[in-house]
Amino acid sequence: MAYVPQGAPLIPNFSVFEHLQIAAKRPWQNMIPDLLPRLIDELELTPLLARLPRKLSGGERQRVSLSCALLQQAPLLLLDEPFSAFDAKLKIQAQRLVKDIQRTLNSESILVSHSLSELSTLADMALVIDKGRQQNFGVVASILDRLEYDTTSMVQFIQGKVAGFKDAHGKLSERSNGVWAVLESKLGELTVPIQDFDIGQICICKLSADSVLLTAKGAIHSAVNSFEGRIESIEHDNSVGLSTLKVRVNEHLVFARVPNYKLTNILVGIGNNVDVHLPQLKIV
Repeated sequence: MAYVPQGAPLIPNFSVFEHLQIAAKRPWQNMIPDLLPRLIDELELTPLLARLPRKLSGGERQRVSLSCALLQQAPLLLLDEPFSAFDAKLKIQAQRLVKDIQRTLNSESILVSHSLSELSTLADMALVIDKGRQQNFGVVASILDRLEYDTTSMVQFIQGKVAGFKDAHGKLSERSNGVWAVLESKLGELTVPIQDFDIGQICICKLSADSVLLTAKGAIHSAVNSFEGRIESIEHDNSVGLSTLKVRVNEHLVFARVPNYKLTNILVGIGNNVDVHLPQLKIV
């Protein structure tokens, strides 16, 4: 078994290159003989090779620790929050790299992560633990469907697949800095800030019910993502002066929590049509 521990502990008086040399000496198998130069290249380790651990940032230490584990070409890889300190671009590259190497080795992985997007990219099965107790276990896709809405935290999760890219003017574009990714989802087309996504990649967006905006149908709004919806239910909580609305948008139910005094402004009533505006969505 190879292990990437949280915090990426390294040997204080060994350079990065010495760590890699030791890890590469006795692999479990040698199915990928050129793995060391590949890892140095794809995880951008060349400028770090002569450095000692005390000269590395948290993200750099994680890249070294992940490389050492992958170099062992083990039948089982245990990953404990392995990408938490990576920048967005390297995180996507590293996830692709891990997935490709594990596929080549036909080996298994156990991943500990708080990121749903990481799970959808790297895992087939998932165990969801909350406050030390098992909440869910099964195929990742099925679990993500069941996690669409958390009534306790008033948070929704929306799954989308990257279909293309847009520039600042809303025109289709090639992937580059400053453009947006276009996701296909149950809601319809979503636009999110780019994070070095690939076409076809699955992403999970996090949406708070408090951040969803509802307006009367046809009202002008500057939100990036706006949809037509129909109100299916309304629950009033007069103790806090808020109401929770379930709004049907295409195949998806969107939950919005709004102050009671705003309800008359959007002509609220079960069966009424409204416009649903989503703020900038966060990828998780």
